[in-house]
Amino acid sequence: MSTSARFSKIVVIQSIPEGELHTGTRLHEDMQIREVYHDRGFNPELHNITSTKELRDLLSELEQKARRDGDWPILHVEAHGNTDGLVLASKEFISWEALKPALIALNVATKNNLLLTLAACYGGHLDEDTHPTRKSPLLGARRACRRYISRGPTGQFYRVLRRVIRYRKWIRRS
Repeated sequence: MSTSARFSKIVVIQSIPEGELHTGTRLHEDMQIREVYHDRGFNPELHNITSTKELRDLLSELEQKARRDGDWPILHVEAHGNTDGLVLASKEFISWEALKPALIALNVATKNNLLLTLAACYGGHLDEDTHPTRKSPLLGARRACRRYISRGPTGQFYRVLRRVIRYRKWIRRS
């Protein structure tokens, strides 16, 4: 059994309505400037989506690339959320339960190496009723998240990314 984790890119999925701060764009631009992540193989991508169909299509495409090409993303989602799911830029709603099958399929395609971070209020509710033997690492708040907005989009994300990089180094040395 392999104990390594590998990622080929960082995928930022943003679904924020027009007229609001597009924190995913800001995060992506920040990552473009920080070439250290490029040197380590973390090539950032930004996907602006507005509808549940676009979200499902993108997750399906990422799953196919993971299976076909071994292209394993770190997935970061910027959207509004509530205890039941995500509210996308179009005001469409997708429940956590409706989102899980696509994320589980992507996790299987990456051989349980999916790393998902959610910049969405109540994003931590995604893991409710998750089976304990399925690997599905994620970070998400279980309540509204004003503190995130005041700190900006990059702080917490980079703390997680630094931990992933340190973990990869530790795995290689083991």
